[in-house]
Amino acid sequence: MLWRGRRQSDNIEDERSDSGGGFGGGGPRQFRVPIGGRAGGGGSIILVILVVLAGWYFGFDPSQILGEGGGLVPGGGGQITEDSSSPDSGAPASDEMKQFVATVLAETEDTWSGIFKANGLTYEDPKLVLFSSQIRSACGFASSAAGPFYCPGDHKVYLDMTFFQQLDQQFGASGEFARAYVIAHEVGHHVQN
Repeated sequence: MLWRGRRQSDNIEDERSDSGGGFGGGGPRQFRVPIGGRAGGGGSIILVILVVLAGWYFGFDPSQILGEGGGLVPGGGGQITEDSSSPDSGAPASDEMKQFVATVLAETEDTWSGIFKANGLTYEDPKLVLFSSQIRSACGFASSAAGPFYCPGDHKVYLDMTFFQQLDQQFGASGEFARAYVIAHEVGHHVQN
């Protein structure tokens, strides 16, 4: 696709360095979780059940909290550690993929603005939010496992760009056209709304 040098949308919110539904920041983050006084106590079981239920309800992977490399420490207290400095936690704000997304979004803005204007209507540009891992939207919490989505509650398209790797590796839909299609598809939900 010939996209370099074309107009880029300003309607991009890059939350990749602050993803996690408001738990952003750099470096390891630690949370203290009170657990029963003895290893394997009833408090630990209840806490695990609550974390699993919260993960199901809010759309995050409970193993990120309960799993390896941190997790719950049995005994007098628990500690949950999440390292947000991992390579998947974000990317530089000026990366080429962000420029691609901004250019495709600009193309959808120009196209839909023209179509609406020709019909005597005004098109409201959506915001596109880049995130990694998980994010909080007006539609609730979402993890990258949900894939790209549009939230009518805040008129925003949400995209974890690792989905493009999944398109390539799992679905065999590689290349810029497939990526542009994903963005345009989500914008289509905005138009429906």
